[in-house]
Amino acid sequence: MSRLKTALGVLAIALTATSLPAQTVQRTMTEQDLVTLKRVAAPAVSPDGMWAVYQQTDTDPASYKRATGLWRVATRGGAPARIADLADANENTPAFSPDGKRLCFISDKSGSDQLWMLDLTAPVAMPVAASAFKADVAGFLLSPNGQRVLVWGDVARDCPTLGCDKSGDTSSPGPGTGRYYTDGTRFVRHWDSWEAPGNYSRAFAFELGADGKIAGDGAALDGPPGVLTGDTPTKPTGGAEELAWAADSASAFFVARQADRNEPLSTDTDVWHSMLDGKAPHKASKDNRAADTLPSPSPDGQWLAWAAMARPVTRLTGKWFS
Repeated sequence: MSRLKTALGVLAIALTATSLPAQTVQRTMTEQDLVTLKRVAAPAVSPDGMWAVYQQTDTDPASYKRATGLWRVATRGGAPARIADLADANENTPAFSPDGKRLCFISDKSGSDQLWMLDLTAPVAMPVAASAFKADVAGFLLSPNGQRVLVWGDVARDCPTLGCDKSGDTSSPGPGTGRYYTDGTRFVRHWDSWEAPGNYSRAFAFELGADGKIAGDGAALDGPPGVLTGDTPTKPTGGAEELAWAADSASAFFVARQADRNEPLSTDTDVWHSMLDGKAPHKASKDNRAADTLPSPSPDGQWLAWAAMARPVTRLTGKWFS
């Protein structure tokens, strides 16, 4: 809780330091002010509690083009400074390594969203690409020992790693921007995003080399096809909170829902456990047919806590019943 309070305090400092001019002139807020207001998010506090890094989105007042970068500020106060500043690129989702020596983040500098890292112990810290996957990295989670990382993104179910030469998308394009779906049992659209049938949000565990870069082929948390097919994090609102490393960094927990004919009508998400050995995962919350989420292993590795819905919900004749 203290780390959360520190992070929230840092966001307040950042908003104050970056949003107000030297001399504030009182006037009515305009639409232009609202559109160009700096947006800060995703604060990360260093292990020693001395620094915080957050992402800030700035909007060009003429073109309204937005760019996201990383800023660092002392937790005791002070002026924020730009960090990991890659030209013509966006940086987001900062995270300190457990030893505080590296800062990891996602950037599109290489032409796709990849994992990057900054060596904070170097005399001159220069951002370095830590991954070069064929698919975009949607998110990542460092292991407690700092030697592994979970990364996830949209790939085909039979793809052995994060990205293959061929997409698994089975929707037929055209004409124009139209889409043709042959599988009527799956979601077609999540809120404002089209669902690509055949592709799923999947997570993989990779080793990190001594240089902080991705090493090895990785292990799919959902294992080989056959036992589990679904999105992790779940769509459309799931995120890093649905994945968690075990205390010993040897296995991982994640949330997923079977992508079958019942998926559009079901709230039955489950917490799964993967040993990262290439075999199929098993359900840790198998006795509950309602939603299970937010896995949180205890620091000693003896217990697993998660949030659970009391009873399942199904959709019948246009109304929701429990």
